[in-house]
Amino acid sequence: LQGVSLVMDFEAPAGIDLTEWPPLRSPRIRHASVPLAPGYVLHLGGRHPDSDEPLTSGEIQVSEARASFYLPSELEAALTPTYGGTATVTPDGTVVLIGGFNAAGEGLSEVDFVSLSVQ
Repeated sequence: LQGVSLVMDFEAPAGIDLTEWPPLRSPRIRHASVPLAPGYVLHLGGRHPDSDEPLTSGEIQVSEARASFYLPSELEAALTPTYGGTATVTPDGTVVLIGGFNAAGEGLSEVDFVSLSVQ
């Protein structure tokens, strides 16, 4: 198996269009992802494919730049290391990262709030 990054366009004239995407800056599996705005996708946490250690890092993929950018280090330091959680955007734009698992595979009841602005 080989990891890939792709974008799915559900409104493509010929049906679903899959476009290859540059890989994330930090390889990660079982991360939480959520669209922030058209062309901006936030990826939080997860695990490195070769390690059981959960990640606290996050990245924003920007379609116009065809690149990913790390979140500020002070924000990453405040995140709970987790994989397998969920991310949801609230009506005011706050991202809520809920649950997941720690390095020992134990379920977490942690909730992190992430507030970003896209400029």
